Amino acid sequence: MTQATSLITRGMDARGNPCAFKQLRPEDAMREDFALRLQNEADVLLHLAGTPGVIRLLEVRQAPLTLLLEFADGGSLHDRLRGGLSLGNRKRIASELLAVVAACHARGVTHRDIKPSNLLFVGDALRLADFGIAAWGDPPRALPDGWQEDEVGTPPWSAPELRKNATGVVSPAVDVYGVAMTLAALLGDAASDAIIAARSDDPRRRPSLEELGRSLP
Repeated sequence: MTQATSLITRGMDARGNPCAFKQLRPEDAMREDFALRLQNEADVLLHLAGTPGVIRLLEVRQAPLTLLLEFADGGSLHDRLRGGLSLGNRKRIASELLAVVAACHARGVTHRDIKPSNLLFVGDALRLADFGIAAWGDPPRALPDGWQEDEVGTPPWSAPELRKNATGVVSPAVDVYGVAMTLAALLGDAASDAIIAARSDDPRRRPSLEELGRSLP
């Protein structure tokens, strides 16, 4: 399971605008694997800069490595699901989720940890966040050569294949599973057959994001 290794606090950027400071927790500061994940997140966000729906990286500071991120004043989808959402808002969020994940895939990035707590809001606009274990590059992977991952992601949201030999699992089908799990939580009884199929343990049986989008009620 992906551990919560980062400390996120509210602060101000150089212009006095609110932002979120993300750095390793003091007790994890010497962990090379955690440091690599935070650096990977910075690199991915720089690569995805300007992609609609992706949390914005405002600045990277060193010693200690700190990411200054767009401040999500609207909380997370996890919070909103607990508080209740209208069906109209649920459908809007579902569409925004599909759009941002598709945009990431078009840029060669597989997130690998899509879940309600990693979906934030700036006002009412959705932001996909927490790219520490995202896979990208050529060949796509989340960490440098030589670093192995046995298990990543967050059950039950993460695809079953991420729970073994996670280093080599970078297919977009991983994100289809996470999206489908989130859509099921959003839409409940309105979930379509395609959403159900996208939660298959077999990645070859999962529909594409486009097919999921066409199936939304």
